[in-house]
Amino acid sequence: MSAPRPQEGPGLFEEILGADDREHIPLARPVISWSDDDDPEFLAALARHARERFELRRRGVFHGSAAELEGPIPPAPSEGELRRRWQAAQPILLPAIARDGLGMYRSELTEHLLLEEDLRRPGGLGRWLRAHADELPAGLVPSPRRTALSEPERDLEKVVLAPADARKPDAPRPMWAKTGRLSNHPNDASLRVRFSFGREGPDDGSRDLARHQLVTDVAEVLLPEAFLVSGDNRLLNLLETLAGEPVFFTQHIAYWNALEGGALFHHDAFGGDEDGGGQLGVAFTQFSGRTLWLALSIGELALRVREFAAYLSEGEMPWVKRELFPRAPDFDGFLRRVNDHSRLMRELALPGCGALAKVVNRGPEFTSLLCDAGHAVVLEPGDVLLLPNHGFARTTMHSVFTASDTTTYALSMAVRASRPRIEPEESSAPDPTRRKKASPDVDS
Repeated sequence: MSAPRPQEGPGLFEEILGADDREHIPLARPVISWSDDDDPEFLAALARHARERFELRRRGVFHGSAAELEGPIPPAPSEGELRRRWQAAQPILLPAIARDGLGMYRSELTEHLLLEEDLRRPGGLGRWLRAHADELPAGLVPSPRRTALSEPERDLEKVVLAPADARKPDAPRPMWAKTGRLSNHPNDASLRVRFSFGREGPDDGSRDLARHQLVTDVAEVLLPEAFLVSGDNRLLNLLETLAGEPVFFTQHIAYWNALEGGALFHHDAFGGDEDGGGQLGVAFTQFSGRTLWLALSIGELALRVREFAAYLSEGEMPWVKRELFPRAPDFDGFLRRVNDHSRLMRELALPGCGALAKVVNRGPEFTSLLCDAGHAVVLEPGDVLLLPNHGFARTTMHSVFTASDTTTYALSMAVRASRPRIEPEESSAPDPTRRKKASPDVDS
C-alpha cells in the first residue's frame, strides 16, 4: 500500500497533478504513483495518460508502482528560474542534450555497456587499464602491485595509476581507479568504476585542482563518451552562468545499474561550508536504458519527512508506525527530531540520512508520497540531470531506481570551479586549463 491520497473518488487524478504543493520540474514528464487498489476512475484516467509504467524494486524492497505521463510537460525554464533552482539546490533536467551525439560514440557505448561483464571477473579492471596503457596521459601506467580495498565487502579491484618515471620534476602524483558493487544484496548485480586520487573518504572533497584535472584527463581517454558532456559548449556556458565562474568535470563514475539496483537517498556535499567542499554539483548522464530518480533539495526533503510524520500522527498508515516505531517512546523521539528543523536538516545531511534512513528509503509509502509530490523524474538516453550543491544545508538529495528490464549504463561527473576559491598568492594549487577539443556537432 502507498501513501494516503489527497481524496478518494472522482477527480483524484487531476487533484494529484494540480495540487498546490506539487513540484513541477521544468521539462520533466510528470510521474505519479498508482496501485491496483486505486479508485477505478483514477485507474481509467491513468490508462489514458500513461506513457510508461514502472514497478519500483530495489535490493529486495518493493517501492510501489509509478507511471510516467505524456503530459502536460512543464515548460523550459527561464534563465532566472534556472538560477533560482541552482541556488536552491533543486534538480535541473536537460532532456536529450546529449542524445544527438550518441551515434558518434555508438561503438564506445556498446563496448562499455558490455565492459561490465569483463570488469566483474577477477583482474578485469587491471586488464582493461593495461589494454589502454599507451593512451594514458602524463606518462601514467597501471601499477602491477595489488592495492588494498577500502570496502572489501563491495569493492572488487583497485588499480593505482602512477608515472612511469616518478623522478621527473613534472611527474604527477598517482591516482587510482576501482571497481565495486553498489550493494551486497544478492539480487543486485549493479557495478561501478570510479576514478579519483588520494585517500578514499578523507580526500574525496580535496581542493587539489591539478589532481582533479588529471582524473579528468584519464577518464576522458578511457571513457571518451564523457566528452559528449564536457565538450558541449551549451552545457558549459549554462553551468558557468549558474556558477558564476569557469567550471570543469572530474571524479568520473561509470554506473551499470542492473535490476534491483540504484541508490538510497544521499547527497554529494563534502563540507559544511557554503561551497560544499568545493564541489558545485554533479552532472549525471544517462547513456543507455532508463533510471527513475527521486530528486529534491534537502530542505524540500525535510518538509516531506515532516508531512509523512504528520500522516502517521493522524493515524494514517498504521502498519508503517508499527513497523518503524514499535514502542511509543520511539515514535515520540522521531516526532521531536522532525519537528526541530535544524535537527532534522542535520540528520538528513548525515551519511545515508542517519536515523531517518528507514523513513526516506521506505517503500512504497514514502516513495509514493514523493512521486505524487512531483519529485520523480525518468532519465532516458541522452538526458543530463544536474544536482546542485552548496554545502550540507543546501544540496540536492537523490535516490535512484533502475527503470529498465536490462542493465543500464550512465556516467556521473562532479562539477568543480576551475580555479581556487582563495587568492592565487595564497594557494599552492595550480590553475588547470580546460582541454581544448573540437566539440562534436550535435546538430548534424
